[in-house]
Amino acid sequence: MKRITARAALLLIAVLLLASCATQVSIPYTRPSEVNMGRYRNLAVASTVPYRGYIGPGLAGGWIPVDAAGFGVMIHPTWGSNTVAAVASYATEQLWSTLSSSGYYNLLSPSQTDAILYAPVNVSRELRRMGYDAIMIPRIDAMNVDESIYTTVNPVTYYDPYFGGYIDDYEYEYHLRRRISITYTVTVVDTATERIVTTKTFSDSTSFTETFDPDWPSFNDSEYYFRRMIRDFQQGVVRLFIPTTAYYSVSLMDNNPSLDAAAPAYDAASNGDFQTALSIFTSCWNTYSHAPSGYNAALMIAAQGRYDEAIDILRKVQAISPSGDIPRVISDLTAVSQQDKQAQAQMAAAAQSIVIPEEWRDDSIYEYLVR
Repeated sequence: MKRITARAALLLIAVLLLASCATQVSIPYTRPSEVNMGRYRNLAVASTVPYRGYIGPGLAGGWIPVDAAGFGVMIHPTWGSNTVAAVASYATEQLWSTLSSSGYYNLLSPSQTDAILYAPVNVSRELRRMGYDAIMIPRIDAMNVDESIYTTVNPVTYYDPYFGGYIDDYEYEYHLRRRISITYTVTVVDTATERIVTTKTFSDSTSFTETFDPDWPSFNDSEYYFRRMIRDFQQGVVRLFIPTTAYYSVSLMDNNPSLDAAAPAYDAASNGDFQTALSIFTSCWNTYSHAPSGYNAALMIAAQGRYDEAIDILRKVQAISPSGDIPRVISDLTAVSQQDKQAQAQMAAAAQSIVIPEEWRDDSIYEYLVR
């Protein structure tokens, strides 16, 4: 199983990014997840519990009447009997794709997890026996489609050759107004203690109006918008549960005061020759105490993941050549270092080993979450 520990790969990326922009150094670091899942990387993932209520009040009959200009038009609702199940299934697919593509977890698939979660067995004991420290249970807590039809009347004037003159008349436009909303919750339960590790809720909605021809009405199914919201929620899932690679970009300091010996380092940097640029900048800093060289060497050292060493150099540079940018960069690199250390600690955390006595557990937490 892949793990997000490939520091060497990040350094290669840093070199490539440096080459792509001559005056910028992109410093990679690992951003910790908002929820520390380091002890729960052996994770069972259940299928999404579908919404248990009604999507749209008053629309269960299947048709929306339109009464305009003295005649009736019937428009089918933009959701159907399978919408709830289809959206839940799509949410399961998206969550599984997000977690599995990260390479961070050792996962038990939704189908395998469901076979345990809904079976007459002790869920926690069975998952622990299989080596899974936690179970993630997603559910859709609310879905709503509030839709209505209205008409607008527009005056028109046209020439009628039969009467030989202009006639004032009216045209009717038909509009479908929709507001679509969804609430989605992800809960993680520790299988050793049956306590909730975290519960996070995502909500979204969209409102819009469409004009349609009542003779040939055509709309995007509301399921399309539910799916789009579920996809958007995955960005939040990543922030919450997966340490990710991030970049801090900062410009090289100009060669001012000018030092001829440092000029080749700038050329090397603009050509993407990372190691040569670092070697020359370091030499100019150590030999001449050239502040721009020291500053630039520190940035390149930080791009290798040696954040604390880079900060020490920047402080020495600041002591001999105060600059408005140096304190900010020191502060930013300090935050980068702290975040990276926190993320590395998350990824190095050991699995849970605490197991409560069997008689203390009754699986009621799972019944509550999937009801």
